[in-house]
Amino acid sequence: YKRANAAPKSMQNVLRHIAFSELLRNNFEEAEGLIEEMLNIPGFDAYEYAIAKAEYRLYAGDYHGALTLLDKAPKPVEEDYLFVADFFDNDLRLRILWQLCDFAALVPGAKLLLDAGSLSQRSLSQAQAMLAAALAFSGNKDASGAAFMQAEYYADQVHNDYDRIEVLKTLSICHYMAGNRRKAESLAHETLVSGLRHSSYYPVFSVLVLLVELAFGKGRHEEAEFFLAEASYCLATGLHLPDKDAILYYYYSARLDAENKAGSYDGKRVKASIALNLMEAEK
Repeated sequence: YKRANAAPKSMQNVLRHIAFSELLRNNFEEAEGLIEEMLNIPGFDAYEYAIAKAEYRLYAGDYHGALTLLDKAPKPVEEDYLFVADFFDNDLRLRILWQLCDFAALVPGAKLLLDAGSLSQRSLSQAQAMLAAALAFSGNKDASGAAFMQAEYYADQVHNDYDRIEVLKTLSICHYMAGNRRKAESLAHETLVSGLRHSSYYPVFSVLVLLVELAFGKGRHEEAEFFLAEASYCLATGLHLPDKDAILYYYYSARLDAENKAGSYDGKRVKASIALNLMEAEK
């Protein structure tokens, strides 16, 4: 790209995608260095740089920092790009608010995205699913059910395998949070089949931990241990995995050891300590 004298924004997009791949490989220093390399591109786009930084903070677990960067991001220079930028800025904001569990802000945030156009069926499906979960938390069951129907409508229009895995994962987690346990379990299994086929460890880890929660909640400890063991293989890859799910992994690992009276006292304490440290690192 550099030798071809590509446009600054094009070079930044390439750096952003490479940085994202480094994030998923757990190489955060490398990813940050690639993002900072944008500053060395003559005529670099300040908007693209700010959004890349915000996304980096999101995956690093600094959710408030990500939101601050997004709020302070300059507008794109090209006026004809404003529509696209607004849509994907709202998508990023929604993902940050979801991690913050800020359901009060999530409802209007989701509606902003849904009113911003239809540039991505994946984004629309996830926005409807998150909106549905937030509405369920506020006690608005009817509106929540309608939002879930819309989420599944958009999900059916997602044809990219990797996007569909992400959409199904989000739907599964949102149904679980809304109290729809059976639907959550069904979607988690569907996500798991596709995710394992494509070695998508990031979403696979999330649904495996969710299946651990569901099984443990029903007292099916042997089943919970099976899914926990499967989740441990994701950890063994050394890839970056969702922070909140890692907390739950170590929590349920300690709980299952305690229920089965397995493992040493020190081993249980270490697992509980890891979960606590990870939880304290969440911002």
